[in-house]
Amino acid sequence: GFLGIRPGINYQLATYDDSKYVADAKIGDPTREGLLNGEQSLSLIGGSLRADYTQIDNLRIIAALRLDKYEKPDDMYFSYQFVASYKLGDKHLLRGVYSRANRSAFIGNVYANFQNPLGPQLTSDTYPYEVAPGVVLQLPIMIDNYYQYYLGNENEKLLTQDMIEIGHRCKIMENLQTDIELFYTKTKDFDALVQVGAGGVLNYIDMTTTPLPTVHVNYHDSLQYTNLKVNSTQIGGSFSINYMPTKKMLIKAYGTYQKTDLTDYLASDNTIKDIEHKWTPSFYGGLSVNYKPVEKWTLYANLYYMSSQVYNRYESPFGENGEDKIGEKGILNVKVTYNFTETSSFFVSARNLTGNNINEFGFTDEIGSLYTVG
Repeated sequence: GFLGIRPGINYQLATYDDSKYVADAKIGDPTREGLLNGEQSLSLIGGSLRADYTQIDNLRIIAALRLDKYEKPDDMYFSYQFVASYKLGDKHLLRGVYSRANRSAFIGNVYANFQNPLGPQLTSDTYPYEVAPGVVLQLPIMIDNYYQYYLGNENEKLLTQDMIEIGHRCKIMENLQTDIELFYTKTKDFDALVQVGAGGVLNYIDMTTTPLPTVHVNYHDSLQYTNLKVNSTQIGGSFSINYMPTKKMLIKAYGTYQKTDLTDYLASDNTIKDIEHKWTPSFYGGLSVNYKPVEKWTLYANLYYMSSQVYNRYESPFGENGEDKIGEKGILNVKVTYNFTETSSFFVSARNLTGNNINEFGFTDEIGSLYTVG
């Protein structure tokens, strides 16, 4: 048996400064600004303790604890991981994990100080203007300058996730091994840019426009990183199978299915909803074959597949919906290798052999086939 205890201490300091880049950009465009507009830093200090216990036959227990003191937010976060594995004979291994982890702060979320001048904007809003006692006209509004601000938040709570995981590994035969895993996660304290202030400042009223005078304003719209009430729960499972039908061939199959639900989700119409999250594929998996028919030749093929997803960037109260619907995708890769010696070889490779160029996430390139020889 064995009992190992490992203490640890960690200190991190990260400093960012975009002032030089902003100064260079302003030479060509005086309106350009940076995200931080100066030097900012983030730091944390943490302590940890890890214990590894193997005093009981076939049982291993690992417990790890950590406490972090962050500069921003000015708070302490406790994270942990408890792992247990038990060996049932020579063919079965059971394991379980219970853990909590948190994301560290991002420099942009904390210190963002960005003014985005969007210039003149058309608007359907109107301005009430009293032309005579009791007579009010709704005048059209022209935004001469639209300013949008992205602001950081030094007091934002950090994203935190709890996870439970159980798994089973089985050596069914000498040439066949399986691994099955079930997992459940719950995540809170997501954040997003949320409107915290908006309004127009009157410039002047142009009485010469027809059929009505036009009101000219400067409009200021402030968005700040803010914690959301939404929580996510995810449940899923993974599997992998390794099979060697002969000593010359290895076949691997794998896959993960997950379902994520959101509670207390604030929709664009200001209603609170519980919805299914579809911005991640519900299934991802594949199959690979490695075959060595003779001593010097190796044939390799890999097929992977992901189901459809929707990358939703934003929703606005005006009916705008910034989303990309990304279809399901399968990719086939093939490689043939000839080994001259133990240290030299020749290969021909085809990636995405079927030419499926559907992008795999929002804003990513459409990548076709790639053939290489080397």
